[in-house]
Amino acid sequence: MNTKTNTLRMYHRKDHVLNAEAIASGALQRANNPGESMTTKQINYEFRERLNRILGGFSHNYCYQCGACVADCPTHRFLPEFSPRTIILEAMYGLEEDLIGHDSLIWNCTNCYNCYERCPQEVHPIEVIIALKNMSRQLSLHKPSVDNIINRVAEKGVTVAQTELVNRRRNDLNLPAFEPECIDEIRLLFEQGEKEKSKPDRSE
Repeated sequence: MNTKTNTLRMYHRKDHVLNAEAIASGALQRANNPGESMTTKQINYEFRERLNRILGGFSHNYCYQCGACVADCPTHRFLPEFSPRTIILEAMYGLEEDLIGHDSLIWNCTNCYNCYERCPQEVHPIEVIIALKNMSRQLSLHKPSVDNIINRVAEKGVTVAQTELVNRRRNDLNLPAFEPECIDEIRLLFEQGEKEKSKPDRSE
């Protein structure tokens, strides 16, 4: 039996209480309330099943907490409380409020994909984080600034505002004026996404 199958079965036992210290000592420090034992936490399987159904979310089941994702994470370098390993561990516990609540750290991820390349277990933490972001957005728990980015992509096909400074810099570098491409296709994707959101969840 391969490692992924072993891991998957271990984390899908409904009566299982995960030992945090056995998996990653201290990884849930910020997730626990003061005075609460860090030894055990009951898994919220209902949240995990919802995460499993989001594209990219299922692979959190394969993580064995080696920490390779943290070692090369640029966000962790400048914001130590952000840790892809901790996020995946919290996903394995099903800590919904910590992961997709208003104060979640997932929005600090730069989407650099270093963790995607580094993970020996092919968990692809970035894809799990994106899945969590999508869950947060669906429940309107995301940060207000996210809406600004979404609207910019829908209207202009870019995530960063094209300012006069950007235009001058492009001109200095002899780059052509920026013209968004495939804007019609992008808008079509947004329209399709809205249609999908309105459909009932048949997996419930």
